[in-house]
Amino acid sequence: MANPRIVAVFLTLGSLCYAAETWVVRAGQRDPGAVEELLERAARTGARVWRDGDRFLVAGALGDWPREMGVAVEPLAGLPPEGAIRTTDFAPQGSVRGTGSVVMLDHAENGTFLGTSFLLDRVEGVAWAADGTVVLDSAYAGGSSARALNFARQFNLRATLVESARPAYELKRPRLGLAARDAWVARLFERYSVPYTSATGGGWREKFDTVVIGTGEDIELSNQFVLGGGTVVRLPSVMGGEFTRATFELSEPVAFGMPRVEWVRSATETLSRGRVIARFEQSGQAAIAEEASGKGRVISFAFQPDTYATCRLLLNAVYLGSARRL
Repeated sequence: MANPRIVAVFLTLGSLCYAAETWVVRAGQRDPGAVEELLERAARTGARVWRDGDRFLVAGALGDWPREMGVAVEPLAGLPPEGAIRTTDFAPQGSVRGTGSVVMLDHAENGTFLGTSFLLDRVEGVAWAADGTVVLDSAYAGGSSARALNFARQFNLRATLVESARPAYELKRPRLGLAARDAWVARLFERYSVPYTSATGGGWREKFDTVVIGTGEDIELSNQFVLGGGTVVRLPSVMGGEFTRATFELSEPVAFGMPRVEWVRSATETLSRGRVIARFEQSGQAAIAEEASGKGRVISFAFQPDTYATCRLLLNAVYLGSARRL
């Protein structure tokens, strides 16, 4: 969405002063952690934030952050209410609903990847259902509503208890090799506690399930690796500066947790082969494609999934490479 021009006009209400560019950010969005990160970024750069019931009011420029975070915002219509309270507390609260012994998590919340890594390090069960719902088989997070609530609060997640679930993909701790040279890729894996090692030299099949490469890098090694059953994730080496919209095939595991339509970086690569997982809305060209080769596969991106709203696509691809289909 385009931001209006910033103007130095202020509206005074009681003892508070509001900038003319004031945005409404509603709680209860798909990923409460994304709302928290957007508000924290805004506050760190000098924006003022108020809480008004189930929404936040942000006085300041947000630029492209809503698109990067995947957070819906809207300009404030009319004057802010007198009951708005200035705040710096944006942390979402973990919650549990339902009854049963099986813990389910929403794949749309990026915090699920931190919870997944934590549980896999404890050698506990994590799986994906066919619709992307995350299914836990864990003594740490399950077995009682109290344990589920403690886990949900630890990772700021919304957990649901059910009597039973049918997993489709059993996750394993990733054996990930990193050959892409872009620093943001390593930072992403470190942020979400995904272990990786440098994929230099040979022996990929013995060391890794998945290798992330840049365009044109290690082509001969990656071909041999894929033919033997490995997963290669290809990322473009050039970053797209502008944002455009893409549509996603939500039944595809790489797209689990995404909305049907989301803002992504503009294309810097053209994908001509493979099953299409996402398309750019305006051009209709492939944004993500998966191509089977030998016993393995290549998952290619036409854009860099380096934002909060799109990084789960890359994380999904990595976990899929180590997963066992049930």
